[in-house]
Amino acid sequence: MSTQATVLSISLPTTMTRAIDRIAKSTDQNRSELVRHALRDYILDLEEDRKRFIEAYQATRHEPLITHAELKKRLRLT
Repeated sequence: MSTQATVLSISLPTTMTRAIDRIAKSTDQNRSELVRHALRDYILDLEEDRKRFIEAYQATRHEPLITHAELKKRLRLT
């Protein structure tokens, strides 16, 4: 199975490029592999965060709102 790819051109600070090169070399990857893996992990983390937020919202959306004072009172009890 072939994988389609799109070439992206981005500008990075020199210090970041040096860090990428160091990490890529120490992990036996090229720049593209390293950045691809980092972006994949970042995207997966964002999707997981979004999923957890939606689940938390749906679980609590029917609960009544509380005042700031009530929230402080509840937090002291835990």
